[in-house]
Amino acid sequence: MRDVIPPPQPDPATVFLHRVLLAVGISGSALAIGLLLWFAPQVVLLAFAGVLVAVFLRSLSDGLRRTTGLHDGWCLAIVVIALIGIVASATVLVAPSVGKQVDQLAVELPKSFDRLTAQLQQYGWGTWLLERGSAAGQESGGFRQAATALRAAIGVGANLIVVGFLGLYFAAQPRMYLTGMLYLVPHNRRDRMREVCDEIGYELRWWLLGQVFAMLLIGTLTTIGLWLLGIPLALILGIIAGLLNFVPNFGPWIAAIPGVLLALSDSPTTGAYVIAVYAGVQILESYCITPMVQQRTVDLPPAATILSQVLMGLLLGVLGLALATPLLVVVLVMVKMLYVEDIIGERMRLPGRDRSGAGKRIIC
Repeated sequence: MRDVIPPPQPDPATVFLHRVLLAVGISGSALAIGLLLWFAPQVVLLAFAGVLVAVFLRSLSDGLRRTTGLHDGWCLAIVVIALIGIVASATVLVAPSVGKQVDQLAVELPKSFDRLTAQLQQYGWGTWLLERGSAAGQESGGFRQAATALRAAIGVGANLIVVGFLGLYFAAQPRMYLTGMLYLVPHNRRDRMREVCDEIGYELRWWLLGQVFAMLLIGTLTTIGLWLLGIPLALILGIIAGLLNFVPNFGPWIAAIPGVLLALSDSPTTGAYVIAVYAGVQILESYCITPMVQQRTVDLPPAATILSQVLMGLLLGVLGLALATPLLVVVLVMVKMLYVEDIIGERMRLPGRDRSGAGKRIIC
């Protein structure tokens, strides 16, 4: 009987050196990203927004490819053409009504605010509150405000165009961009980084699809609820609620402000009913939609989500606030895989990997 030769044990010094180099690499990468965010934050955020658009387009095209068996390029082209057709059709059918409601909302909101102010002045605490908040309306004149709004609108439009083209290019040739990024990683770590990218793509895909579904559902339910209550401009208020739901925690509260303001100017009872509509829709989203999405994505700690949104909002403005949650998804996946698993050595729950490879080839 031959003696069984045990496999050679790794040298502790080598293992320690490997972990140190890995930690230094992660720290250096974090420092480089931090410096890039410090000096060119808008570029980084726009690039990440483009990645989200690419993930969304690839999700739809991959589903079409699995259903029809067509080539990736044809599936992506069909998806893009279909989305353009849907947007164009919605613009033709709904835009006139939405445009009128936007104009009416711009007229009605100041009137509603004036009526609410008159009602508050009947109470001592209301007068005190108005006096404390009156300084906010004494800053700049109308011309400066109009110029600021015009610059903001032009900037948003330009950013949307840039993000759209970036997402299209990323989705059309994901392998080229991923391979180029992997060239920056040592050769013996490229397979691991590809696994990390696959997991990030998987979790971003399902987070994004969940958010899009939630936005459509919340916009629809809010519109129906406000219409049943007889609230004017229910369609535009529902669209606002759906769009702002992309920003968890803060978006729904901001979206409720114009609807509640319009309702309170009518009567406190109507305001209470409108608050109940917004609250009921959000409860449905929080307890039905979000748990289904989190089955396929990383479980985002609520406190970490809020802190990341506050930090990104303070440092990088509205765009940072909007992208804080998907950025947190990326950070948590990297921490789990590159730090907890590779350095500490503890295996973590990863939805893409735990589903028997279901998350493979999300990016390319």
